[in-house]
Amino acid sequence: MMFDRGALHAIILAGGSGTRLWPLSTPARPKQFLDLTGSGRTLLQETGALLDGLVPIERIVVVTGRRYADLVRAQLPELPEENLLVEPRALNTAPAMAVAVALIRTRRPDAVVVNLPSDHYVGQTAEFQNMVTAAATYAAGQPVIVMAGVVPTSPNTGFGYIELGDEGQDGGPPVRRVLSFTEKPGRSLARSFVASGRYLWNANYYTFHIDTFEAGLAAHVPRLSGLLWPGDGSGQAFVDAVYADADAISIDYALTQQASNLHVVAASFDWSDLGSWDQLYAVLAARSADRAGNVVVVPDTHLIVTADSARNLVVQTSPRATAVVGITDSIIVDTGEALMVARRDDLQQVRAVAARMAEINEDG
Repeated sequence: MMFDRGALHAIILAGGSGTRLWPLSTPARPKQFLDLTGSGRTLLQETGALLDGLVPIERIVVVTGRRYADLVRAQLPELPEENLLVEPRALNTAPAMAVAVALIRTRRPDAVVVNLPSDHYVGQTAEFQNMVTAAATYAAGQPVIVMAGVVPTSPNTGFGYIELGDEGQDGGPPVRRVLSFTEKPGRSLARSFVASGRYLWNANYYTFHIDTFEAGLAAHVPRLSGLLWPGDGSGQAFVDAVYADADAISIDYALTQQASNLHVVAASFDWSDLGSWDQLYAVLAARSADRAGNVVVVPDTHLIVTADSARNLVVQTSPRATAVVGITDSIIVDTGEALMVARRDDLQQVRAVAARMAEINEDG
């Protein structure tokens, strides 16, 4: 089937205020606005670059919070101002996608849309674009939502799990039917999913025809769907009106976990949601670790000396010398304003520590 690439639009969600990479990522400047991989570009800019040559900037809509609107403008200066939608309050991903889709409909009623998180790592742009093209071609011709799935490497309970069904139509793109979707299962269930070999992680890249998405909202989130009409679908006033009454809910719970028309393309690119320091270490270690497995991310590598240390991630933004001696499997982050040292296998406390440090700063 021929697909009109002029119909392809993109949504980039850039409103997260994650603290799992504290103290580098903070509510004032969360990880999507940071260069975490040493590429010279922030994760938001890397996300925009994934679409180069596939979706022109005038067909990209970015949704972010009021606190981050100026950061988006600074980091994506070519983005048209009317393509930046500012959330009056954080309501998770479903309302954000809904208002962006409503805006796109005013411009191209037959649009096919790919939705991208702004804070993930993708290793191979060409492979990513091949996946989007396959998904868009499939979604353009039938009422399905196509997800991107990643082969799981562990029973991670922070991801959604996609159960694979049959392959799609003969001669078409490599798309498979989804038998079931389970968002953030418990540890035991996640282990069984991984062991079965029949499941993929949900990488949170969704591709769909506008009509399909809006039908899904009407069926599964009617209250949110009702807020979109009879509005004109454009302008900040429309976004403010929807957000005044919308409920906070992620697209995974609002639509993905309930829909029966899900399909998936298996990703052939390296991917990480960079949801923890350990995940960032894994991405960086694959390409820049020293012989002992240490990864050092600093303005000047001469400032860091390691001895009898292995498999550590050292991130430093402050211009001071640091010695790492006899340390293994740890994360050391020094921003000049805060210092964190933690075992790589004991990072579940980072959010709690970040919250406590925020309280201390407020009290101080």
